[in-house]
Amino acid sequence: MAEQSVSYQTLLAQCAQEKSAALEQLYEKEAPAFLALGTSLLQRTTDAEELTRESFALIWRHANAYAPDMGSAKAWMYSILRFRAQQRLKQSPTLSPFIKVKNSLFIPAQAPKDLLPFQYLDEKSRKMIGLAYLHGYSFAEIAKECHSSISHTQKQIHDALLALAPHYSGWHRPINDEVALLGIYCLGLLRDAHAALPAQQLLSADSNAAKDLIQWEGIFCALTACLTPIEPNPRIQQRLFQELGLPISTPTPVKAPVPRPQQPSASLQAILQKPATTRFDTPTTVKATPSAPSSSTPPASTNSDQPDKTQATAQPLATDTSIPSTPAAPSPDQTKRARFTWRPHYIWLIVAFFVLLAALAWLLTPKSPTVQMVQMSPRAGAVLQAPGQTSTPGWVLSVDPEGHVLLAPQVRTDLHPDQSVQLWTQEPSSTEIRSLGLINPNQPVTIPAEIIGQVHVGQIFEMTIEPKEGSAEPSSAVLFIGRVVNFGEYQAPVQEAPTT
Repeated sequence: MAEQSVSYQTLLAQCAQEKSAALEQLYEKEAPAFLALGTSLLQRTTDAEELTRESFALIWRHANAYAPDMGSAKAWMYSILRFRAQQRLKQSPTLSPFIKVKNSLFIPAQAPKDLLPFQYLDEKSRKMIGLAYLHGYSFAEIAKECHSSISHTQKQIHDALLALAPHYSGWHRPINDEVALLGIYCLGLLRDAHAALPAQQLLSADSNAAKDLIQWEGIFCALTACLTPIEPNPRIQQRLFQELGLPISTPTPVKAPVPRPQQPSASLQAILQKPATTRFDTPTTVKATPSAPSSSTPPASTNSDQPDKTQATAQPLATDTSIPSTPAAPSPDQTKRARFTWRPHYIWLIVAFFVLLAALAWLLTPKSPTVQMVQMSPRAGAVLQAPGQTSTPGWVLSVDPEGHVLLAPQVRTDLHPDQSVQLWTQEPSSTEIRSLGLINPNQPVTIPAEIIGQVHVGQIFEMTIEPKEGSAEPSSAVLFIGRVVNFGEYQAPVQEAPTT
């Protein structure tokens, strides 16, 4: 199609001229990737759809603010999407550490050329960058997922960006620690104001720093090829154009998204050279050729792509010629018997009638009430209290029948801007304490069973106040702590042995 060859820069310029067809083309090009990245960051489809609509509305309204010398037009669009995603996460904190998809960075076999330089990084560095950009992980979450310390994670990402930058051209400043700082800032890893201050000062003091920031966005947005595109619902585009007061062409039918084949990124060159395999062999189609009119044998199978249409009409003529051409008139006795012949559908109607009568009789018959014994799964829970307080519950923890852990705050906890609350657990048979991530101390917490695993009686849950980015192990006094106990367990009644 002709519109697919139009550059993003040209389409943005047309959007600045209020040409709605340009926005429609941009939406068609990038909405599936926007929705996939938004879903990966926000974890909820409805939030990702709203984020996609907001981002394209901002792109339309601020298209005149884009200038080609700023950098890639596509990168500028993705910077708007991710900025809005970070704002949403700050305004509505979610319990993302418990529900995020934890996987390595996978690079598809059809990797774009902008993604090829990532092959020069080791697998762990690729995974760290992917967790930050595609899944919105913090330094603490990346360190936990990669079994590393926070300080080592920070250094490894810093060094990986310095190793990655020389493989791209278009930088406006020497590749040094400041360029790496801009890359870390672009990944969204500088969460609090104190950590982000050096990058913000650099952006305000040097106009080229903003261009290099867009350069990093263009590098990282190629990672969206590692996500399976999500075909947006037509109502998203309809709401977008309705909000902007723009006409929209007749929407095309929604196509089912085709999953992109994903392969581990241990060796990108080996992946790109790996031949595609199929699960099933494709059956060959066998078609029949018409038989000769004088032959009564079945036609031989061939691979002809044009079957003879006369075969369907000629074949019935080569039948038994003993059949009379005019049917004989039925005798009077046959006509009389036919009047009293039971047709099959009459029999089924009579059977259905009697079945209905039997069902009504059963329903109207008085019955004694049925007592059903329902066996409930064991339930467990705990009350988390502040050390030294035995009467004031801080949190109530319960384990539902499916094994999900639910925590509800009973008191309010106030924190300084540079503090956070981290949740930990320790199994009764282990001396190692395990981090469950950072939580909002004033909102309920849900930990799915697949994340927490089996909860045992006597298992300890505790909360501590840690630095903003969290800690690899508890570094301060315990805020709340509690031990899991059983609430009760169903006991099957003992059946007496029959007497003889």
